[in-house]
Amino acid sequence: MLICLKLILKQVSYEFIDEGGSHPGPRIIEIAEQKHPALIVMGTRGMGTVRRTLLGSVSDYTIHHSKVAVCVVPAELSSTQ
Repeated sequence: MLICLKLILKQVSYEFIDEGGSHPGPRIIEIAEQKHPALIVMGTRGMGTVRRTLLGSVSDYTIHHSKVAVCVVPAELSSTQ
């Protein structure tokens, strides 16, 4: 949550959304279509290329289906913030 404090100090408008569910990719797109964000920021779990190819990834889904810009933060960076 350190990143949220940094956003507040810089007076950046943001909304942190944390929802469970069995199909997070489509849900992220649905929320984005409702809220019209300027940017979607999300982390990765750090899966390898083969595993991500076989299982798919939420960040890949979001990148390919979003109508707005998507920033994906690598697992190494997202875990330290």
